[in-house]
Amino acid sequence: MSSFVAWAGTSAQSLLSAQPVSLKWTREAIRYVASRGNAAFRSEIVAHLSRLEAPPSTQKGVFSTLANCGFARVSESSRKVVLEDWTCHLIGNSAQKAENLCGLAIGVLNGGYSRSKKETYGEIVPGTRRLLAAIRRISREEPSSRITLERVCEELNERGTVSAYCLLENLGLPSDSEAHGDPWALGIVSQRGGRDKASYQVNLNEDVLTAYQVSIVSLYFTEIIPEIFQEKWGANVPDALSNKLDIVPAATIKAKLLRRPPVWLNNDDLDSVMLEVAKQLGYEWWGSDARGGTEGLLGNQRFAFMRMTREPKAIQLKNRFHGLF
Repeated sequence: MSSFVAWAGTSAQSLLSAQPVSLKWTREAIRYVASRGNAAFRSEIVAHLSRLEAPPSTQKGVFSTLANCGFARVSESSRKVVLEDWTCHLIGNSAQKAENLCGLAIGVLNGGYSRSKKETYGEIVPGTRRLLAAIRRISREEPSSRITLERVCEELNERGTVSAYCLLENLGLPSDSEAHGDPWALGIVSQRGGRDKASYQVNLNEDVLTAYQVSIVSLYFTEIIPEIFQEKWGANVPDALSNKLDIVPAATIKAKLLRRPPVWLNNDDLDSVMLEVAKQLGYEWWGSDARGGTEGLLGNQRFAFMRMTREPKAIQLKNRFHGLF
């Protein structure tokens, strides 16, 4: 249950730092701010969480979560919290469980790190996705081995385990218990407790991670494809398709996606997700030779141009741990 994790390349100190804030309370704070017109003062949010009997540490730490995971802009001078548009749409105003989960996943996968103390810690890199990449790498290279938190931290050259443990709670399995667990935990990682945090075992649910990525990138498609069509042909998508203007370079789509909060673990992961989204939407891929003027996905020229057959639409999230099939 982490609000943020700071990562660095070289330091005598731990590479991680975290504050425990569950996604249940993060979501509650976001929905409250949305009900106030997408902006509220910190004191108002604290009062709201206090009325709901949120732990005192949560009432303070939730602001780091909102800021460092990109859910909102938190002003230190005015003490005001302003939601990002996507946060408001997917979490603040939506009653759909799948949309709420996708919004929370965007923040957690995009964040997991702090931009503070740069001069002390060196280069800051995304914590959540780096952590997941390490777990995936170990599980693929050693499929029969049990992956412990200690093993993951060794892979990352991380001296401490507490912050990674907190972050894995956000990524872990949901629980309906009021006393323990988080009903809005994402289900991307399965956990099994050990005698201490170092022997805590983790398992990556790749199908769930991929489902989040596909659903979220399809949401991005519904925004960026109309932008591309307007810029390229000065037409909306239905009009362009009716006039056989249906070919879009992969590189153009990818450049637009790279301006959105990232939910992919690396460049190849993004390419794979783009291909899967196009497949589920029924789009085709056209190729070119090396002189074709555009870069193909996964270094393959067969995936250089996407041919659209219909307007893009959101692909529903599938998450077996939240009853979404």
